[in-house]
Amino acid sequence: MRVMTRLISAAAVATLVGISTPAAADTFWNLVDVTFDDDTVVTGWFSTDIAGNIQQYHIETVAGFTVATNSLPSAPISAKVYDMNSDFGSRTTYGNLSGNGAGADSWGLQNSVDNTYAEVDMIRFQFVLPMSSPPADGYDPLELSGINYQIDDTIQATSSQQRIIVSGGALVFGAPEPATMSLFATALFGIGLVRRRRA
Repeated sequence: MRVMTRLISAAAVATLVGISTPAAADTFWNLVDVTFDDDTVVTGWFSTDIAGNIQQYHIETVAGFTVATNSLPSAPISAKVYDMNSDFGSRTTYGNLSGNGAGADSWGLQNSVDNTYAEVDMIRFQFVLPMSSPPADGYDPLELSGINYQIDDTIQATSSQQRIIVSGGALVFGAPEPATMSLFATALFGIGLVRRRRA
């Protein structure tokens, strides 16, 4: 019976290591205090691999208004959800948009395969530091020089189609792994059951 307990323990550890190791290679980021110039917020998270390339994302914006320009008035802009699962095949993910060679410090999503602004639905995030090398405190602020924005192509071209991100950044957080925790609980239950029968 003691041998059986050890086998179950070993299997549990092997299962946990086998599942959690690939996920550990990715860094998960949570958007923090990201705000548009219309005072609305952007929430959500994304993950990057060790090179800073986007692996997963779920970003949400709320309804608000685009920013007026010298030639175009402001217009209402709808709430949007950008999710990797629901966006599959409909949006293109771009990385290292700055092209500064310092590592992947930016990424964006758009529904067009070209880089023109015609008929495009896009959101863009460019950070101060490379996402391939998370800072010691885990916080990477966004560049705030007007290069981070959301564009909504459903707005008539006679009005402004974009709003600008004016604050915020991203903070590294631990990747949630409910499947791993479930397996761990099952393994512990099995060990406890064997020990109870032994007693």
